[in-house]
Amino acid sequence: DVNRVCLTSIGMVLGALAACGRPEAHPSRVGRPDSAVAPTSPSAAADSLEARTEARRASLVRQPGRTIAGDAVSEWTAYYNGDALLLIDDSVSLGDYGGSRVRFYFDEGRLRLYREEGRRAITGRGETGANAITTRIVFDDAGVVAASSYQVDGRDSTLPLSKVEEARNRSVDLLRRLVPLR
Repeated sequence: DVNRVCLTSIGMVLGALAACGRPEAHPSRVGRPDSAVAPTSPSAAADSLEARTEARRASLVRQPGRTIAGDAVSEWTAYYNGDALLLIDDSVSLGDYGGSRVRFYFDEGRLRLYREEGRRAITGRGETGANAITTRIVFDDAGVVAASSYQVDGRDSTLPLSKVEEARNRSVDLLRRLVPLR
């Protein structure tokens, strides 16, 4: 009988341990749709932030601005939910050298996602035309690049370090130019 009690006790403990892996064993997850579970990677979190922001863009408070530096003209709009900055949408003209549409997505005051779609003039000797540039940079909680992609004319390429610095520096410059809401 002692062996039977021990075996029964062991079986109950093993059953309880096995139940720990089942979703119903975690009350915090029960009844929550999968979309309510936080994304696990910085890249997935950035995609989610972008989708949520774009879905709400029409209802967000807007603050337009313009910056001119030489041939570069930047017309941007900052989008807020209350006092929280969510997005800066920046259209940049570089004169004969091309232009870009750049979007900076923020979460809790930190740059999380940088997206650029642009054209750059080919400046090589005797060459003409323009390259299509597509850039995506995801930043983690510490501001470190967590994921990125960079394409030139639709072909994957190595992300230049200068692009990361450009994203950081331009976001800081735009943040400096924002007039506090109130």
